[in-house]
Amino acid sequence: MWVRTDLGGMSDTTQQMSWQTILDWQVQMFFYSCYLYYVLDNPKLDDAGFDRIVDIMEAHFDELPERITHTVGPGQIKANAHLFAHDLSDEEKENAILWKGKRDL
Repeated sequence: MWVRTDLGGMSDTTQQMSWQTILDWQVQMFFYSCYLYYVLDNPKLDDAGFDRIVDIMEAHFDELPERITHTVGPGQIKANAHLFAHDLSDEEKENAILWKGKRDL
């Protein structure tokens, strides 16, 4: 499982901001993946790619947005991914489709 390590000489504040950016991106890819898989039946990630994202999120559960932590508990993200598939804003749905690649849909 991939977890945060030294980010190469950056200040602690910069490292934390960089890590938060990485985690935020992982969370967004999780939401997009749920929508593409459960709603559009057209996933972008294979199972292993999705599992890696979930593993990162589970390892840093306390740092996740309330949108996740108020819906499921630690260790329950993957088993309940379907709960997030219909919970995207219109903008997030559009971004998921753009991320997937319009030609693939």
